[in-house]
Amino acid sequence: MGKTKLQSVNIRIQAVVLNYLNHRDASSGRLVEYVSQLPRRYPQTRRYHGFTRDQAKSVVEQLQHIGVVDDLRYAKNMLASLRQRTIGAAKILAHLRRRRVSEEVIRSVSLAEDSGGLRDLRRAITDAQRKCDHLLRQAGSDRRKRSRVKWSVASFLLRRGYRGKEFDDIMRAVVV
Repeated sequence: MGKTKLQSVNIRIQAVVLNYLNHRDASSGRLVEYVSQLPRRYPQTRRYHGFTRDQAKSVVEQLQHIGVVDDLRYAKNMLASLRQRTIGAAKILAHLRRRRVSEEVIRSVSLAEDSGGLRDLRRAITDAQRKCDHLLRQAGSDRRKRSRVKWSVASFLLRRGYRGKEFDDIMRAVVV
């Protein structure tokens, strides 16, 4: 590919990335994946002709250098947003990985050191207790249903991504 043709493709990739970022924030890994999939998704569309993973990576790196794409900022914003929803660290980690945030950025965000951890644990305990109370009301005097409440609450917490020490602390605090 000639130099001018390569520059043309890079300009088109940059336009696609900036358009994507106008609608939603994204990690650099997600942007590279999105751009490199466009030619396969739309094989008849000529404007995506010539887009490759390497070119997308170089354009995204250029945008990182000028500060348009910032994985750390994205991860912190995503973490703050996910913390609003009362979900555990395991589910948050899985969500960040699905969004193609690199492992080193995930480590630097440091979920365990988050200052909102205690507040989130209290909120999780409140939600689990509310779930327990609801299940006990539903069960009424049926002993068989009442015996399953503890397992239902545990399942509820596991689906929300609570594992290990978080899970144990919440289960100890919930009165069943």
